[in-house]
Amino acid sequence: DRSRHLLGPRRRPVTNVDNIGPGPQLFEEPEGGDIPLLLLLLPEVYVRFALRVVQIAKVENTMAAAILASLAGAKAAEIRAAIRSFPGVEHRLEFVQRLDGVDWYNDSKATNVDATLKALAAFPGNLWVILGGKDKNSDYTPLAGPLREKAKAALLIGAAAPKIAEQLRGALELVPCETLENAIHLARYRSRQGDSVVLAPACASFDQFDNFEHRGREFKRLVRELQNG
Repeated sequence: DRSRHLLGPRRRPVTNVDNIGPGPQLFEEPEGGDIPLLLLLLPEVYVRFALRVVQIAKVENTMAAAILASLAGAKAAEIRAAIRSFPGVEHRLEFVQRLDGVDWYNDSKATNVDATLKALAAFPGNLWVILGGKDKNSDYTPLAGPLREKAKAALLIGAAAPKIAEQLRGALELVPCETLENAIHLARYRSRQGDSVVLAPACASFDQFDNFEHRGREFKRLVRELQNG
C-alpha cells in the first residue's frame, strides 16, 4: 500500500549520509556507535536526531507521523521541532534519569512477556531488569534467551517472582527482591557506569499497585529519590 511504499525498506545500514538517495527511509548507525541514530528523510526534509533507545515500532510510528504531516503541508522546520520536542509516552520505555552513568527506564506498561521482549530488544546489553508482579498465567521461558544475552541479572518482585524464578533458572542471575523499592536499591548498589536499569515487569501490577500507571509513577519517584539520598 502507499504508506508502506512511503516508509521504504525497514532497515538499511549507512556510513556516508552524502550517498543517501531520496525518499523516507530508516537508517541505523553501524555496530559500535555510541548512540543509535535515526535519519528521517522526507521530500525536502532531512531530519537527524539522537535517541537513547531505538525501538523499531517507535521509529516507524515517528516516520509515519512525519510523512503524514508533510503530506498535509507541514514545513520541514515544524516537523523537525515537533519530533525533537516530543517527550515520548509515559510508562513506555520512558527515560527517567541518568545517575552516575547508569540510565533508568520505566516500561511499566510492559505487562506481558511479549512487551518485555520488545523492551529487551531495544537495548544492546548491560541490563538490570526488574521483573514480576501479578501473574497472568504467562509462560516466561521466552525471556530466557534475551535475558541471558543482554542482562546482568533479573530482579524479581511481586507474587509472580517464584514462578519466574522457576522458569528462568539457569539463564542468568535471579535476585529475589520482593518489592519494587528493594529492587531499585539493589540495582543502584550493583550497577556500574554504562549499565541500564529497566522496569519491564512482564506482569500485571495489581498485587502491589493500583495499576501499571501507579507502578510506573512509584518507580520514577523512587529512582529520583536516589539522587536526593
